[in-house]
Amino acid sequence: MLSKYKKHFTVILVLLIFIIMVSPGNQAGAYVSSPKNIRIGLYYASGSKDTTLEMVTMSAVGGIEIGTNQYGNYTKLIETPYIVNAIVDGGVSGYHIRIGEATADATKIYADLNEYLSQGLEVFPICLENNLWQIWEGCYLSKDDAERAISSKIIPKAGAGNYTVAFPSTDRIIIKYSNGLAAVASESGVSFLMIKSTYSGDPKTINVNGDRYRTSLELRKFPGSNITVINELTMGDYLDGVVPLEIGTTETPFEALKAQSVAARTYAVANHKHEDLGFDLCNSTCCQVYGGYEVENLATNNAIKATEGMVVTYGGALAQLYYFASSGGATANSENVWSKAVPYLQSVEDPYEITKYWSYSFSADEMTRHMANMGRNIGTVTGIQAVSTSESGRVTELKITGTTGIAIFNRVSTRSAFPTYLPSQVFTVGGDTGYTVKRAGNVLESINISGALVQTASGTSTVSANGPVYVKDGNGNLIALQANSSTSGGFTITGAGSGHGVGMSQRGAMGMASAGFTYEDILKHYFTGVEVEKANFY
Repeated sequence: MLSKYKKHFTVILVLLIFIIMVSPGNQAGAYVSSPKNIRIGLYYASGSKDTTLEMVTMSAVGGIEIGTNQYGNYTKLIETPYIVNAIVDGGVSGYHIRIGEATADATKIYADLNEYLSQGLEVFPICLENNLWQIWEGCYLSKDDAERAISSKIIPKAGAGNYTVAFPSTDRIIIKYSNGLAAVASESGVSFLMIKSTYSGDPKTINVNGDRYRTSLELRKFPGSNITVINELTMGDYLDGVVPLEIGTTETPFEALKAQSVAARTYAVANHKHEDLGFDLCNSTCCQVYGGYEVENLATNNAIKATEGMVVTYGGALAQLYYFASSGGATANSENVWSKAVPYLQSVEDPYEITKYWSYSFSADEMTRHMANMGRNIGTVTGIQAVSTSESGRVTELKITGTTGIAIFNRVSTRSAFPTYLPSQVFTVGGDTGYTVKRAGNVLESINISGALVQTASGTSTVSANGPVYVKDGNGNLIALQANSSTSGGFTITGAGSGHGVGMSQRGAMGMASAGFTYEDILKHYFTGVEVEKANFY
């Protein structure tokens, strides 16, 4: 009898294991995990870009709390209802008086700090380069001023002791009250100053030089630049400041907002471009545009909440998602824009996008100067040719011919071959007056129909080079053809779409949402073979 029950128990156990293994919540992609918080660079120096600040002015409704963040461990230091300014302590009033010995015991520092404050000294805590804590006093204009203060102020109030002068340092950040008194300082490379709001309600925001950001800020000082400002906040709060700038308005269909929310979340979880600077992503187009609390709106916040935790996976791992404004009729293969072929970043038709066209005209002189500025010394530009075009209509090789040589541009660099950076790779090159039409394969073509004979209701007519030319679309509506008017000897570039073209078209997503598709439909259309599942956040 016992063996019979054992046999039944074994069968049930096997079935349970099988159910757990195949249940949607436990498929391969569902094991994707990510931290709940994300760190965003607001002001930073990277490559040729340097937005670091000489002074950071901070305040919050209800006051602010200042502490230190060391390897992710936060220690509260002080609270103040006042506006504070963070500066690099390397200039005027950068001399201070060291009091006593440095210690690792922050508790003792604060007991001593309060005692000195009660004696009328202007003391503040500092985290030193060696990560020890010490009490410093005052902000003096020179070494002599500080030494005089030791004998005239410090000793009379605190008695004899170990007092030395600290010199200005460009590695030190000092936070001061608006009256100029120091609140706290740090010159440590591992213990960084962090600012939070003490407000008990919602939202908890901190005002930084006039802009508000949620949760907390961290200040860092790197050699050769001013103050780096990092915003640490939850993934949801971060997305609230991203989605409105990337696609969201109250007029955008809700399913398109949801698709953008999942795409932005997936990108944020999968990318950590600036870890060497102490943060995950920046707030610019290098990563995702982030505007903080000021740009939030109810529609996008609701879309983010409705898709909370959802990400896009491929083969059980996070997908590397990209998106852009408009495809011009079809998205691009990743290898035709950059170099690497990615199976889920392949060209798809974009039938729900309303294509908008653009046109630029450049003279031969303008093109010649541009080539010279790029270091392409090919003489006077005499011709421009799209040598090859991808199946999605993107120019993948462009040849510019000059009197003394040629210049070749490939893939995305074709957009930079002109004095104005082109909105997309979907373009055609025209020289004389003509019109742009789209032929099979989403390829744009410049045609010259001036002088051509056409049959009208009243007989045969000649197409004028100056008059408007109309055609009927599939719905019987008259559409004016885009004219490629250019000066003699110049070049007209006419194209469609906006952005790199890889991944999800935002205009196309809006069109699909308006046509009744869900956010999952949209994502699976633009990203071939992916799954949309919930990540585990820790």
